[in-house]
Amino acid sequence: MRANFRMQRLFVDAPLSAGIAHEVGKEQFNYLINVLRYGDGSEVLVFNGRDGEWRATLSLPTKKRLFLTPSSRPARSRNHAICTICLLR
Repeated sequence: MRANFRMQRLFVDAPLSAGIAHEVGKEQFNYLINVLRYGDGSEVLVFNGRDGEWRATLSLPTKKRLFLTPSSRPARSRNHAICTICLLR
C-alpha cells in the first residue's frame, strides 16, 4: 500500500534505475504538464510492475519533451517480493 498519498503515481513501460532518464510519450506529457500542471523539477512516483516504485523528477529540456529521472526508492518498495499464484483445478 502506498504511504505517500500526495504524490501522483505514474506507470512507465521501461526499466527503472537511479539516474537513468526516460522520455515520456505524448499522452503522459499531456497528463503531467497540461492536466496536473506539473513543471520542471516536480516529483512523481513511477512504477513499471517489475522494479518497484521510484521517486522521479521531471525535467523539461524543451517545450515538447519531458523526461522522468528516477532518484530513489521509498523504503517500503525496496524489499518488494514477487508473488506467484498457482491455480489448481
